Amino acid sequence: MLLSRGYRLGGRYKLLYPYAQGGMATIWLARVRGGHGFEKLFAVKTILPHLAKVPSFRDMFLDEARIASVIDHPNV
Repeated sequence: MLLSRGYRLGGRYKLLYPYAQGGMATIWLARVRGGHGFEKLFAVKTILPHLAKVPSFRDMFLDEARIASVIDHPNV
């Protein structure tokens, strides 16, 4: 699947702008909107489409997400 501006990832994150791209992934500026005009910006990392089909790259990408999800620091 080729992601583009305006795509809604997981029904929650609206991709606004591809901020950076490396050898394995693209970093997107994304927005989540809530009730009463609430809005928050996020950085969302997506694996490149051609690598998403390769099990070893998919596993590395998911391992990185698991590791990042346990980071607990006020500056992150």
